[in-house]
Amino acid sequence: MDFTIRPPRAGEADALADLHLRTWEETYAGIFPPSAWNDEARAGRVRQWSALCGTPRPGWRTAVAEVDGSPVGIAHTELDAGENPPRERVLAFIYLLVEAQGSGAGQALLDEVLGADPASLWVLEENPRARAFYARNGFTPTGERHPSGLGGHEIRLVR
Repeated sequence: MDFTIRPPRAGEADALADLHLRTWEETYAGIFPPSAWNDEARAGRVRQWSALCGTPRPGWRTAVAEVDGSPVGIAHTELDAGENPPRERVLAFIYLLVEAQGSGAGQALLDEVLGADPASLWVLEENPRARAFYARNGFTPTGERHPSGLGGHEIRLVR
């Protein structure tokens, strides 16, 4: 599968919000309730992607993986605004459609938004594929764990 990595473009907030929700449904069906990708959730994702496709804030790095002109993956890092963050940068998300997984696009997205920088992230404990991906990229658990708010538990990883 040939893909390209690029920044998000103005005017594609709706398409990227839909992609974001589709990846959530593919990844979390059976763990999260269907309300996680309903119309209300879509409105929130459109707001999020409107910001990400607009003028970036300092420290934001956002990328889109595209195949034949259609987005198949997304990733975003930012400066961690939390109290006493374990790393300055946090991987806020990286999602890839199932059809694009294993193509190298996920790695290319991570490399684009993070490179070799130290970072932290939260990953669903019940997502072994993502946990293995992060382990291959040098992330290790901190021992921190909390309910995700939608189902399952998240664990914090750092590198």
